[in-house]
Amino acid sequence: MTTAGRAAVVGAGPVGCLTALGLAQRGYEVDLFDLRDRIVADAHEAQKDPSRQRSINLAISTRGLAGLAAVDEALAETVLSSAVPMHARMIHTKAGEQMSQLYGIHGESINSVSRTLLNALVVEHAEANPRINVHYRHKLKHINFHARSRRREDEDEDEDEVQLQFAVSGKDEREGIYTADVVFGCDGMHSIVRSEMAKAVRMDFSQSYIDNSYVELHIPADPNGDFALDPNHLHIWPRHDFMLIALANQDKSFTSTLFAPSKVFDENLSSAKGISDFFDEHFADAVDLLGREALIRDISQRRPSPLATIRCRPYHYKSRAILLGDASHAMVPFYGQGLNCGLEDVRVMLDLIDKHAGPTASVDLSTGTDISFGPHSRVDSGVHVTGQNAKATAASASTKAKAKQRAVALHQAFDAYTSSRHNDLVAISELALDNYREMCSRVVSTPYLVRKRVDNMLMKVLPSAWWASLYTMVTFSNEGYHKARERERRQARILGGLGWSVGFAGVAALFLARRHLY
Repeated sequence: MTTAGRAAVVGAGPVGCLTALGLAQRGYEVDLFDLRDRIVADAHEAQKDPSRQRSINLAISTRGLAGLAAVDEALAETVLSSAVPMHARMIHTKAGEQMSQLYGIHGESINSVSRTLLNALVVEHAEANPRINVHYRHKLKHINFHARSRRREDEDEDEDEVQLQFAVSGKDEREGIYTADVVFGCDGMHSIVRSEMAKAVRMDFSQSYIDNSYVELHIPADPNGDFALDPNHLHIWPRHDFMLIALANQDKSFTSTLFAPSKVFDENLSSAKGISDFFDEHFADAVDLLGREALIRDISQRRPSPLATIRCRPYHYKSRAILLGDASHAMVPFYGQGLNCGLEDVRVMLDLIDKHAGPTASVDLSTGTDISFGPHSRVDSGVHVTGQNAKATAASASTKAKAKQRAVALHQAFDAYTSSRHNDLVAISELALDNYREMCSRVVSTPYLVRKRVDNMLMKVLPSAWWASLYTMVTFSNEGYHKARERERRQARILGGLGWSVGFAGVAALFLARRHLY
């Protein structure tokens, strides 16, 4: 069985598992590491006991599904069949009224899926792949990007290995040392791979928290075992500075989340009476759905989780490492694009690897020319041999030449990823921050509702290439986030110009009418 090399993927979340599956398809032998215990067992147990879940439900949409399908269409279909489609927002006003706002004009939907269930599904696929070895309870401690433990000192730097050192927990705490040709950092916003990369490359990095935290709550099925709310809506209780949301699960329950400033948690939600009074005042119609006792218990026992944005650049180091998902661009969850963007990262990266590397290299030893590796056609092995060891030496030269060629191609693919992906990642992080204000207050404002009607009207009469709302471009297309934002700004300028034109025409008509009267 030929191999494209050995890859280490750190982090067995959805992004890490999809990365491992995509690399295995391309001939890599993959070691997939995670600091948790076996994720599948934990995930299924959490599904049985929703109170154990501590992460916001995911709203997987076009980008995430496209990322899954690019690697495994059956996996994408399995995830979609495990989700609950949501065709609209349901706004719950303080007065107890409800207002439905469709996401798209053609029946489009986002899809609510439990993060723990999604993780279980992708891990099961990874565990079943013969090219992937999954290692649990492995906490990354250190990476040496230029290890030579099994190399001669006079060999080329490009022949170095990446060496990863782990603390392995279990019955006996021990150290684990693994080597690879390349490491993929999919280990979340507190990425150790990113920290180790920052020692090897000049990296711009920022981490900023917003003054809001979240606590996850739970709405069980009603006494008849059915959904207590319409399951095909994302339910939002907007209250300007804070909000409550709820997303449906297939077991007829809802995962609900309270987002609020730290001051609210400290001053209003620090006692049973405070919690009860706060919800009676601001979310009266949700109290019975959540259950007063369960509500008080959950907020009292769960520490609010912070919300942060992570930015860094570059996303790679030579051909040896690359960061994907939250490790490179953790964002606040208010556009529902964190995981969708991470899965899109994998698709974009794999496309670039295919573009620059192509199939496993095959080298013509008589000329030193690569005949199947894409644009990098010449490999000078520098080997001149005669006698009975010529074949063995030629085979060794071929292996080294192909390995070096793969490293060159991988470096070019990673360079292309950093340069082409950065603007999109900055754009979606900024859009996610801005969308919090929309969800908390603008969804019930007159300007927002008017703009939404205008967008819907224009999308019905104009081709999608001519007009599309920002939400449609971000959520229901694979258009680059940066391009979507720029296109929205152009559309806003067009509407602004039309507004001034209509307003000027109205004033002129009124002026002429007054002159005629007098």
